[in-house]
Amino acid sequence: MIIQSVIGSSFQFAPPLTGDALPGALPGIANETVGLVKRHYPGYHGDDMAFFDTAVPDDTSIDYTTLINNTGTDYYSVVWTGYFKVPSTGIYRFNISSDDGSYLWMGNNTISGFTTSNAIINNGGGHGITGVNSGYYQLYAGDYYPIRLVFGEIGGGDYMQFFYELNGSGNFINSGFDSFFVYNNATGDGF
Repeated sequence: MIIQSVIGSSFQFAPPLTGDALPGALPGIANETVGLVKRHYPGYHGDDMAFFDTAVPDDTSIDYTTLINNTGTDYYSVVWTGYFKVPSTGIYRFNISSDDGSYLWMGNNTISGFTTSNAIINNGGGHGITGVNSGYYQLYAGDYYPIRLVFGEIGGGDYMQFFYELNGSGNFINSGFDSFFVYNNATGDGF
């Protein structure tokens, strides 16, 4: 019988947390302002991003939280655009919790070329409040990543919230004023 001592050794029960590269970081943006551009559309996107090619928003505003919670309205879609300004260097994981379908793009494919198949979170379809996590990404403080969040409400309750986790802490942080969301205030779409 062989017994290996782990006390005082470099033995680890789990590999260290690592993150993939997330292409598309920028060192800064012009006309930086806190928040994201939020566009509200009548009708459900139906998990087809081509919906937004012809849909016309019925409201455009600046949003700091990405929170939607029981508005009492059915059959609508919302798109948030701007940048995720990385608050500190580390390994990030993102989460979207929503009722109904939602998607997240960051970095490449965010401004154009975005499809449900290249989203870093695909939480699509009709469902109750469901949270879906992205993979892990190594990000660096002060970098800016183009971000696009899409949400759609079919019927019944409606809920949407974006979160991030840093270095595998298990503590998911939601957005708020003076947050990590910024947009270019000289453009209509925030990019």
